[in-house]
Amino acid sequence: MSRGYLLNFLILVASFTMAGLALGQTCADVHGTTTGCAPSPLAGQTVELTGIVYVVPGTYNSGSVYFTCDAGGGMTFYDSAATVAEGDRVTVTGIVGAFYDEIQFASVSSLVVESSGNPFLPSPIGTGDLADGTPFLGGFLCVQGVLAKIVDGFNSQYTVDDGTGPAIVYVDGTTGIDTTVLDNYIGDVVSVCGSSKCYDGQGEILPRRLSDFELVCI
Repeated sequence: MSRGYLLNFLILVASFTMAGLALGQTCADVHGTTTGCAPSPLAGQTVELTGIVYVVPGTYNSGSVYFTCDAGGGMTFYDSAATVAEGDRVTVTGIVGAFYDEIQFASVSSLVVESSGNPFLPSPIGTGDLADGTPFLGGFLCVQGVLAKIVDGFNSQYTVDDGTGPAIVYVDGTTGIDTTVLDNYIGDVVSVCGSSKCYDGQGEILPRRLSDFELVCI
């Protein structure tokens, strides 16, 4: 590398550093590499993450977007004006923050749709691991175990337990999921997929639609 190119490279790196951009970060880096609902080690820093959208505005509320990350896990942000679809591959730049215990982009400075129609699959995780919190929170996760109900209402809460500890399943009323159908599965082994986050010190999973639930034949 010539001195001229080296100088330009160092200037470029310095400009990113001065702007507070954390280079080469993954979603797991943002969430922290240990278990638990701890604050992000990159809180207040600007990061750039790339992944595939699996929750779009209108699912839980008017603006929440969740996307998986290439190296595992995921991230979320709120933007009611975001025009994205499930399967869009996006690159998002923003400042890391949190809402209650959920690590997310507190603000987004850039959202670029790189491509559309990309496949994505949920990653399986033990209920105890999800409950304890994991570096893969924010990602599209799937738990399996015995279903129980703990809160009834517009927003209902269930637990799923595979024997390693119960994980919260939060059914947001905005999704339109018919919980009377789910109640028929109480006491049965089910598979539940959805977005994942920390809330009130515990990891939980949020199904997007009724098809994210499946009765498991054993």
